[in-house]
Amino acid sequence: MAPSFNIQKLTTELGSRNAGAPSKPDRHDYEEIIIVTKGNPQHFIDFNKETITPPLVIYVAQGKIHQFRPDTKTEGWAIRYATEFILQSRFQPCFGKTV
Repeated sequence: MAPSFNIQKLTTELGSRNAGAPSKPDRHDYEEIIIVTKGNPQHFIDFNKETITPPLVIYVAQGKIHQFRPDTKTEGWAIRYATEFILQSRFQPCFGKTV
């Protein structure tokens, strides 16, 4: 990923293009947040498959093996960013703390 921050809109057209030839599982050198608002895509992470029921936000840590397979009705956003873009980007629970 060249830029340190990227947002891609997930559209029904993208799902239609990927339906015939889904991408292979891969590992990224960046963090990713996938926001699903419509559709029923499948997400494989660490070789476990889940069918997504929106609305849902998925966090994929840098280096995790995963595959996102949108269906023809999938809509939402994919946000990709270099770990350095957001300091301390590893999500930590903050219950009872002031953020």
